[in-house]
Amino acid sequence: MTEQTVQAPTPTRARLLWVDVAKAFAITLVVVHHVVTFAKAPGWLPDAVVTLNDQAATVRMPLFFLASGLFAAGALSRPWGVVARKRVLFFAYLFLLWTVLRFALFQVVPDVRPHGLDGDLPALLRSPLLPGTGLWFIYALAVFSVLAKATLRVSVAVQLAVAAAASAVVGSERLWIDNLAWRNMATYYVFFLVGTHLRRHVEAFAARVTAAATAGLAVAVAAGSAVVLRADLETVPGVRLALSCVAVAFGVALAVQVARVPGLNGVVAGLGERTLPVYLLHVPFVAAAVALLEAVLAPRGTAGLLLVPVLTVLAGAASLALHGPARRRLPWLFALPGRRRVVLL
Repeated sequence: MTEQTVQAPTPTRARLLWVDVAKAFAITLVVVHHVVTFAKAPGWLPDAVVTLNDQAATVRMPLFFLASGLFAAGALSRPWGVVARKRVLFFAYLFLLWTVLRFALFQVVPDVRPHGLDGDLPALLRSPLLPGTGLWFIYALAVFSVLAKATLRVSVAVQLAVAAAASAVVGSERLWIDNLAWRNMATYYVFFLVGTHLRRHVEAFAARVTAAATAGLAVAVAAGSAVVLRADLETVPGVRLALSCVAVAFGVALAVQVARVPGLNGVVAGLGERTLPVYLLHVPFVAAAVALLEAVLAPRGTAGLLLVPVLTVLAGAASLALHGPARRRLPWLFALPGRRRVVLL
């Protein structure tokens, strides 16, 4: 795809190549996060890797929700019945179905995490109101769709101000929400709104950003993260939100640069178009691999460090490989029963 095609901001175009590239970045960071979460439990990873993964939180889900908001903008302008069926019911169905499937899988697959809730029966029963697993992102998309549709006639400035205030206070943990899912939703809703309501501005930024500006944003994110970490500023309201805004701008800019590279752009965007199966399927693969390795090898040091990229690639590839046959034989795993079309994240 040419640079001109990447840059042209037309609201009627179904997909933007750089947005799919950004989604590929986000889902990769999600898989890395879960690999680190499982691998750090038995003590395989050095503290630096765990810290780096924690710092990636400033871009991981904010970028994912921004991209989701960009694709949701058109859908949310449809009548309530369409929104309820295609976004609310669809995501709620996937969340409930896969929460049950995860519970069943984790009765067989060992969970090395000390506080993992995928196989916990009380957590399963609470999940419709208090999601307790990594599937909370699916839940959030249903909730965000309801909120964004219900407030469609409210001033965008007011919506963004309220969401940003919630993100600043909850993200800094000045207001503590015990449930991870609801805490994250309060923190990241503002990025979904930016994608939904400020799509033209986001596309205009993507159209203008240069390689030099991308490098500058990378330096700003690295320096900002180092300062925040060293000075322990994460509990200052607004600091994490500001850093996330810079990190998301960098994520968008980097996605644009990759989208301008022939050959590479198609491969990366192809992953971005298939985030749903990776999101739903990768955790059981990671859990099983880590449990097996802990029983057989118990990797430490360099071996444990190499495990992160290797297991990230293998879990993603296995998820995509399983998705095709599963979708053909059991389409209800990825779509509402009776509707074979799969809506990808």
